[in-house]
Amino acid sequence: KDNDQLLVYPHDLFVVQRIHDQEEGDSAWMRLHLPQDGVRNFTVAMAAISSVDTMRSELARRGVITYDWKELQFYLMKAASELQMQKKAEVAHHQFGWTKRGSFVVGDIEVEHGKKRYVPPTVTTSDMVGWYEQKGTLEGWKNVFNTYAMDGLENRAFAALTGFGAPLLKIASAHKGVLLHLIHKESGTGKSTILRMINSIWGNPEDPMRNPEDTKASLIVRMGVLNNLPLTVDELTNIKAEELSNFLYGVTQGRGRDRMNSNANTLRANKQTWQTVGVTNGNSSHYDKLHTLKDLPKGEIFRCVEYEVGFTDLISTEDGIRIFDEELMENYGHAWFPYITAIQNNKEAAIEMVKKYVAMFNDKLSLNSCYRFYSTLGAINLTGGHIAEELGLIDYNLTRIYEFYSGVIGWLKEINQAMIRSEKLASAGALATSVAHEVNNPLASISSLVQSLLTTETDERNRETLRTILGQITRITTVLRD
Repeated sequence: KDNDQLLVYPHDLFVVQRIHDQEEGDSAWMRLHLPQDGVRNFTVAMAAISSVDTMRSELARRGVITYDWKELQFYLMKAASELQMQKKAEVAHHQFGWTKRGSFVVGDIEVEHGKKRYVPPTVTTSDMVGWYEQKGTLEGWKNVFNTYAMDGLENRAFAALTGFGAPLLKIASAHKGVLLHLIHKESGTGKSTILRMINSIWGNPEDPMRNPEDTKASLIVRMGVLNNLPLTVDELTNIKAEELSNFLYGVTQGRGRDRMNSNANTLRANKQTWQTVGVTNGNSSHYDKLHTLKDLPKGEIFRCVEYEVGFTDLISTEDGIRIFDEELMENYGHAWFPYITAIQNNKEAAIEMVKKYVAMFNDKLSLNSCYRFYSTLGAINLTGGHIAEELGLIDYNLTRIYEFYSGVIGWLKEINQAMIRSEKLASAGALATSVAHEVNNPLASISSLVQSLLTTETDERNRETLRTILGQITRITTVLRD
């Protein structure tokens, strides 16, 4: 009844839904509407609501202020209790990208066949949700992204297409990940700008970009949350060879390592998994660095594609600042929704196109299974480019980009074959050294024995035979030494 109503808070504050989280416990998804600030969505743990002091701290930092916290607590607990009777709790999402039922999560938005719905962030995703927001217009973003459509910028265009290609890895490939590394010994060639262009498909161009100061543990957590969104790491130049090897295997194996609990002799199972493309840049070659770790780092090199991104006179310094530092930062986060919707509506066609491109690369370049990461990267990027082009999101010449990337694989194949030939020669040399060592010892014994016989033998014919044997031993020794 109206005369029984009590004002506990002057603004709109609702418990919209209950969230069930196996790791963090149940929580309440709340919506606050302040007169001057608009709508805010946030989650608060049920355990926090059950304690007045904890609830006060959690709500106050989100802008909720009241004189009667106990009455507000009663209101919220009553609302949550009513929801328990009315509908099932929402399952919490700890990762972006594809879900088990085929929907796709980016930030706090879940998309399923053209329909968007808000999904509340968890503790794991809360600090990353803000990276994936929209700004400006789709047309403004397209004008920037199509800068790479110019003839002569195929190296930049292919790398930028990784933003579209990464989500296809999950649905069209068994590979857990692949790494693309962009190099040039000088700074200022636009390597970092490419990473920003990749991120701009999904949201803020700069916020998702990691840097070498991030710890390996934090990168594992980030990759686990990104899941099927691209990982971008800027200026990975000074990383040590062993750390690089571990990082590369981490990206391409799709999961972090299990660890022991610090306070008990029990295994803490890793739950961070992903299936995506990592893109790094730097002033030095990953290949060169890996060679300092071991003579033949085939396991790492066949999981990593790298090529140079040098200076270009196709974009002036003034235009570069205007396009990439100004316009890009004002227009982003619009392209992913129509793109993911198109994949969801035509999933089988996207898978078939990836398979077709893989076959094209394999046939054109006579690639065996060692090069499966190379051909897969090309296939998902070009398929993503094809879908984006059909949607009118980009205007790239995909034929030129295909030819460019075919050249990259051809060049890497020559390097790898030379490396394998070098390994075989090194193995043959090691074998020859070992054989020489094993043969020299008995030859020395035989030579000593023959010389001893010569000192006592009086028959000239026998002495001549012994001298012949000595001569042949000397000849063999000389051949083995040389």
